[in-house]
Amino acid sequence: MTTTAQMILEAAYARSTANDPGKLATDNELLGRLTRSYQGLWALAARQRPDEFATIQAIQFLGATVAFVLPTDLIEVRRLQNAGGATVHLIPAAEITRLWHIPPCVYRTGGTLYSRGKTGDPVAGDILTAWLLLAGAVLNTLSSVLDPAFPTRHVEILINDLALYLDAKDDGRDPEGFRKLAADQSMKLAAFAQEFNLDASALEFVHAPSTRVPAQSAEPQPAG
Repeated sequence: MTTTAQMILEAAYARSTANDPGKLATDNELLGRLTRSYQGLWALAARQRPDEFATIQAIQFLGATVAFVLPTDLIEVRRLQNAGGATVHLIPAAEITRLWHIPPCVYRTGGTLYSRGKTGDPVAGDILTAWLLLAGAVLNTLSSVLDPAFPTRHVEILINDLALYLDAKDDGRDPEGFRKLAADQSMKLAAFAQEFNLDASALEFVHAPSTRVPAQSAEPQPAG
């Protein structure tokens, strides 16, 4: 199912008859809030299930510095390999002079990947295959669409978040309505954390991953 930003905004307004579209908040204001909330949830889910959220891209090292500028708001570099299929090791920048790292090697400083520059490391013009965890979609228009990898069953979290935001902006609201929304949101966030705390059942590991600790979510508090 395709979910647009407009569908989420309309569902949030429908949470309360007191909501007056365009009065409590502008569309741009709500789109900004929605994008930030969405990208936060996307990053949490992607970190827990990286294989399901990763993107494969070809990247080319360019220029005299033999560097590649990573995408904005990148969550993680998962894997790099060269044209021959060999793993390109991503090593700590503090260890670029250490001899125990076997080439090919690159290191990251800020939002840029650099070649270590030793024999066997990437040179200008080399194309690598990168497995990347990219940021979630920027929802900057009403027609913007959520990434297909984001489960429809958790869209309600985004709707509740906007509804709570609208409620908190209206000083005249009955606090009971906020508490009911907050309770529903806490339940939805707990379900989200529980689901993404579980490994995909068919995924095989050489060594079993360590047990994850479920994320704790604080219950929203009414304004005032």
